Formats: sequence, C-alpha cells, structure tokens
Amino acid sequence: MRTAPEFFDEAFSANPEARAVAFFDADVSYAAVNARATAVAGWLSHQGIGRADRVVVQLQNVPQFTMLALAIWRVGAVLVPVNPMYKRDELAHAMSDSGAVLFIGAVQSAAEARAACALAGLERQAFIDEFALQSRNDARLFVTASAESGAATLEAIFAGEGEESDFVAAEVQPQDPALICYTSGTTGSPKGAVMTHDNIAVSVVAYRDWWQIPDGTDIAAVAPLCHITGIICGLLLPWLCRSAAVMTYRFHPEVLLEAFSEHRPGFMAATATAYQALLASPAASPSAFASFRTLCSGGAALPTAVLERFQVETGHYVYNGYGLTETSAACMSVPFGSVAPTDEEFGVVSTGRMLDGFDIRILDDAHADVAPGELGEIAIAGRGVFGGYWQRPEATAESFVDDYFLTGDIGCIRDDWIYVLDRKKELINASGFKVSPREVEDVLYRHPAVREAGVTAMPDEYRGEAVLAVISLRPGASVDSNEVRSFVKERLAAYKVPAQVIVVEELPKNTNGKILRRELAALAVRE
Repeated sequence: MRTAPEFFDEAFSANPEARAVAFFDADVSYAAVNARATAVAGWLSHQGIGRADRVVVQLQNVPQFTMLALAIWRVGAVLVPVNPMYKRDELAHAMSDSGAVLFIGAVQSAAEARAACALAGLERQAFIDEFALQSRNDARLFVTASAESGAATLEAIFAGEGEESDFVAAEVQPQDPALICYTSGTTGSPKGAVMTHDNIAVSVVAYRDWWQIPDGTDIAAVAPLCHITGIICGLLLPWLCRSAAVMTYRFHPEVLLEAFSEHRPGFMAATATAYQALLASPAASPSAFASFRTLCSGGAALPTAVLERFQVETGHYVYNGYGLTETSAACMSVPFGSVAPTDEEFGVVSTGRMLDGFDIRILDDAHADVAPGELGEIAIAGRGVFGGYWQRPEATAESFVDDYFLTGDIGCIRDDWIYVLDRKKELINASGFKVSPREVEDVLYRHPAVREAGVTAMPDEYRGEAVLAVISLRPGASVDSNEVRSFVKERLAAYKVPAQVIVVEELPKNTNGKILRRELAALAVRE
C-alpha cells in the first residue's frame, strides 16, 4: 500500500535534476518542485495546518499546482481541488461543505474567490500568479497589490526565494484521506467524494500497468487538475513513471498541438470532446501526434465514427475507457494492443475490460445480477473505489450494494467485452420503447456535416417522450433538419429517429467538456 508523496519522493531520489513539469518554455526539475513544496509545507505547518485539515486549491494546470498538492500531502492535509471556472456560489459551497481551513487561488480570479471566501466565512486565503513560471528565463512574479502575508510568502516561495526549512514531513498512511473531489452535481448540490492515498495509488499503478507505460514517458496533462483524471494522469502518473507532466494552462487545441511538437509526450488521457477539437484543428496531422505511444479516452463515450476518423487522419488508435470520480478515474478500458469491438445491437464501441484491481457486476432494479449479455446498472468494486461522500452517510449508503458502487450507468457484458450505453435516468421512453441517446448520437456523428451531437428526451403528446437531437456543424458545412432525420431513419428504427433536430453553434458542456444532455431539452422549448 502506497501514498501519493511516496511516488514523488522515489522519482526525486532517482534523478533530482530530471524534468518534472514542462510548462510552455519552462522546464521545472524535480529538485525545484521538491524545494518549493518543502517551503510551502513549512509555511502550512507554521499556519497550524496539518493532518486531516482541508485545503481548497483553485488553479489551472500550472506547475504551482504540483508543488501545492505535494506540500498539502506532506503535512498530512487533504487536497480539495476545485474547478477554475467555478463562480462565487459554487466555490463557496466547496469551501463550506468541506470545512476548509485555507483557500489558495490565482490572482487572475481573486475577486470572485474573495467573494466566495466571504460568503463561506473562510478567512485564511492566499493568491499566486499562475504565469510566474511560464518561461525558463523569467521566474519573476507579477506582484499584485495584495498585502496579505500568505500571498507574499507564496510569491517568495514560487520565485525561488523561500528560506531553507527545518520542516519534517508527517507520517502519512495509505488509508488517510488524500482528496475530496466534488461531483458534477447532476442530482442536487455537488457531493464531495473522499479518496484515500491507497485509492489513488492503486488507480495510478493500474493506469501504468494497463497501458504498459515505460519509465521516462512524458505525460500530456490535458485533463484539468481539479478533476480526478487530471490528478491521476497529470500529477501522479508522471511521478510514478519518473517523467514530466506537459502542461498548457488549460485546453486549447492549437496550443496543445504546439506543446506536443515541443515537448514530445508519449501518453495522453482526454475526453472525446478534446479529441474532436484536436481533430478539427488545422494543425492536426500524423506528425503532430508522432511522439505518442498511447492515447486513451474517458469522461464521456467516444463515438465510433470519431474513433475511426481520428485513426484515419492521425494514424493513432484511441483506447476507449470509462471511469468516475468515485472510482478514482478509469476502472475499465480497452487493453493495450487490442481493438474494441462495436456491439451490433446498440452500435456502440466497447469500453474494454476491467483494469487490474477492479470488479464489475450488472444489476437489475432489484440489485440482482442480470442474465449474461443483458442490460442493467453497472456496479464497481475494488481498492480504487472511494469509501463514501464527505459527511453524507445516507447518500453513501444508498450508493453501495454489497461493497459495489452503483454508478447509475446502464451497460452489459458480451463476449467478455463491456459496453456502457447511457446514464440510467437518460434513457428515452418512446411509446414504451427504450432509446439509448448514445446510439442515436453515434449515428449522427457519421453524418459528414456533423461536428458534435447530443440527444435527449423531449415531451410528446402521443409517445410520451420523443427523441430530440442537437447538433453543431463542421466549418463550412450546412444541412437541414429533414436531411439529418432521413440520415438517421436509414440506419435506425423509426422510434429512434429524432422528432426534432436543432442546429447550434456550440452544445452546452460542463467544465470537463462533457455534453450536458439535461440542458438540451430547454433548447426545444425555445424553438
């Protein structure tokens, strides 16, 4: 059983001068990360922050996040990463719900954060400049007008001016809480999922072993570090592989492709939306992805048409996968070197098989196992599965059956391959026939004019519910709704054909790039 700081310490001991983070023109060594994390840990300790205290961090993908996370863990505290796009009320909820004792954010968004701290009653706060380490030739900070001692101390630390500290790291145990990650809140206010050091350690080792990632393989840190996939892939995986995390602040296709050419990462985990955006960029080409050994997808279903198009245009196969915050990121994926089959009945590509250390059951509404090959709710068990929601014992109890976490997703296992269709609550009931939104979306993605597609239910007086499709188009493309409906009708049963097709510039997405089906129905009301 391991802890997160142990992965860093082993990489640091092996080669202190190796690159730990690549951030635009800056290369930050393991020695630099260690020195600054130690200084921050000493500062935290002098502030009285230690074992089990919660520290909220709101930053983009920047080197300072790595240093702060390591420092927080070294004092035995709990990292509470929150999305940089959170507004006042969302941020205040995470602060209040977690009982945070300190907030650390960016000077770039200090006004919103200060308002959230005031609302939550959180007095201790500090702000840093996210671009302080952008260039290897300029480590200066753009000092703000803030006179807070905390901000001034962190500015000095990240400028490399921190004094030597006599700080001694806490003895962190594998079963100690490491993270509280807030869920997207699709069924009420966001809940804090508590992950132990053992949870995330098991997950990152499973990632490395499943995709057979060699030591020294630099990792493209594409997923936000506020998200569990970002923590596993952008923070811990480079430490485990004794390599560098390639960061680009936040996702931008052209900036990311330029970073690929400059820093040559060999592994990336990203959402289907990210792969679609990269594919749509004029800079996308086989040479842009030449350094990669492995590309994998998660966070949302990867449409078969997008997977095929990506492979044709870049020469790379993307390994489809599935996971949740509550499973410490991916718990299943297509095995390295394999090609996922597409189910003939539902037309969806497989999400692979269970990663080492995880187990799966497919359950009916009574929580009994379904017959082989039948649809049911996916339930996951294993050491990577979280222990429960922060201070939500009832919600925790409702989420488990015999130590298996109820995901709320519908799927099946056929010929030893796992297929994930949709959220249990998102299936469309058209005249008693169940329609999987993903099945319709996969057909829409095959239309040459369609860039993105989202499908949901809309009210229908005759059927009860009907299919609503919302699409965006590729640059220069045009299409009318009747043409789209005819395209689907040629490929699917009549009750699966969209009753309405709406064309928009951009589909609504959450902060992780996943299309928000629950917001699509409102578009039909306005039509």
